[in-house]
Amino acid sequence: MHIAFTGHRPQKISNYDEQRLVRLATAVLSKVITDKCKSPNQILAYSGMSLGWDQACTQACIDLGIPFVAAVPFKHQTTTWNRTQRDQYQYFLEQAKEVVYVDHLNRYQCKEKRLGEYREISIPKDVYHIFKLNARNRYLVDQLTPGISDCLISLYSGQPSGTAQCVRYAKESGLNSSQILNVWKSWLKYSKQEVQTHVY
Repeated sequence: MHIAFTGHRPQKISNYDEQRLVRLATAVLSKVITDKCKSPNQILAYSGMSLGWDQACTQACIDLGIPFVAAVPFKHQTTTWNRTQRDQYQYFLEQAKEVVYVDHLNRYQCKEKRLGEYREISIPKDVYHIFKLNARNRYLVDQLTPGISDCLISLYSGQPSGTAQCVRYAKESGLNSSQILNVWKSWLKYSKQEVQTHVY
């Protein structure tokens, strides 16, 4: 069984609290294990490694013994992050079953059309570009098979965002409603109190 995560960064999460978010992610993943596969070793998770929901789910995977793939949109993802955030990110990479640099994969390499030109320009590897975040999201969804137990676990407020684009791509890719779990309402409910086991 494959699962992937998509969700907002801290600045878009109301009442953001890192530890509470990790507890919610842990409760969600525990329920997935109970409902769908019975053992964490039967799951392979895919994390986009962004701050916020992605990393909360990554920490939950480590705590629960779920193997995960770190799907890094570009090598220098942490350039603007502070030291604590970079250290945590490095720890996550070390714990990953595999690290995939998505912008190194031919299928997900990004190109753009420059204003006034009629040709596509390849975007260099390893550096930031907004297209690379979208390509990373497509990679995450592409690891999930429609119609079976695979699922995308989202923390999605409904507002326009990269998370919204990821959820839309998942629907366009054929994932059904039972495969796209949105725990935003659970977050609103539990961000001010203890997380319970009934989370979606």
